[in-house]
Amino acid sequence: EERPFCDDAVIVAVPEEHPWAKLDEIGLEELTSTPMIMRDPSANTRRTVEAALAAKGLSLPPPLAEVGSTSALKASAVEECAPALISALAIRGDGEGLRAVSVAGISFERRFVLLLGGDETLSPSALALMQHLLTQLDEDEDP
Repeated sequence: EERPFCDDAVIVAVPEEHPWAKLDEIGLEELTSTPMIMRDPSANTRRTVEAALAAKGLSLPPPLAEVGSTSALKASAVEECAPALISALAIRGDGEGLRAVSVAGISFERRFVLLLGGDETLSPSALALMQHLLTQLDEDEDP
């Protein structure tokens, strides 16, 4: 069974001092020609962007830096004053010094799902965790 967990998008995030921070949107040409801070090649954020670009016959430039975690990505982007590919969920709220910038003509939407064999196959702890996560998401979406 597939249970939708949450919707997300990979976005371009820039430090507040970066020239793109004054823009609401950049073009595909800027995205595909500007080295950015990225997660490692096996990370879903990067694979999502690469797949969407490949569908348009485009690709990312070589990364400015590759990092292994979201926290390292945020810190590197701020320290280097460079754009980064990151989950929109990772910078909601105060953004930690990063601002989202849209890319004209493309989006990098993704949906997270829980894959279950059935409630009877879950341990009580796993079932409790799943219920807690789903409850948290419901509370976050309420106005």
